[in-house]
Amino acid sequence: MSMLKDKLQILLHICMSNFRIIFFIMSIISCQILSAEALSYGENESIFIFYYNGKDSGYLESIRENRHEMKELEDLLSSAELENNTVKQIRITCYSSIEGTWNDNKELVEKRLINFTEYLSARTGIEEEKFVTRTVPEDWDGLVQFIDTDAYMPMAGQVNEIILTTDVMKGRERKLMELNGGTPYRYMKVNYFYQLERIECAVIR
Repeated sequence: MSMLKDKLQILLHICMSNFRIIFFIMSIISCQILSAEALSYGENESIFIFYYNGKDSGYLESIRENRHEMKELEDLLSSAELENNTVKQIRITCYSSIEGTWNDNKELVEKRLINFTEYLSARTGIEEEKFVTRTVPEDWDGLVQFIDTDAYMPMAGQVNEIILTTDVMKGRERKLMELNGGTPYRYMKVNYFYQLERIECAVIR
C-alpha cells in the first residue's frame, strides 16, 4: 500500500511538471503570436505597472514606483501627441491577490478600475473611450509564477497541487491556509500578495 502511494505521488509530480512545461510553452507561443500581430499592424506597446496598498481601492502615487511610472506614462502620451503618433488604445488590467473571498476581491478590482480610469483620464486628457479594461479578481497565474521562481518557497509542490486540483469556489484558499499549519500561506502573504495588488496599463500606438 505504501509503495502504491509512493508511485501515485511520483506520477502526480511528473504530471504537474509536464503541465507546467506545457503551460510555459503555450505562454511563449501566445506572446509570440500577439507580438507578431502587433508588428503586422505597426503597433508599439509600452507597459506600466501601478501598485496598491493592501486591499485599498484608492490609487496613491506615494506607493512604491507609482509616481515614477505615472510620470513615464505622461511623458509617453505627451510625446506621442507631439509626434502626431495617435494612441490607439490603453489596455488596463486590474488585479488583486488571492487573499480574501472571491466576491470581495471582485468588488475591489471593479472599484479600483473605476477610480484609476477616472484619475488617468483627468491626469492625461485621454478620453475614456480609448480604454480597454479587464479585471482579475484573484491573480492565481501571477501567484504560481512567483512560486515556481522562488527557491525558498516552502512546500511548493504541495501548494501547486492544491492550486491545480481544488476549485477556487470549493475551498482552494482555505486548503492553502491549513497546509502545514499555514506556513506556506504565511510565506506567500508576506512575499507575494502585495506584488499582486496592481494595475497593468499597456499603451498601444
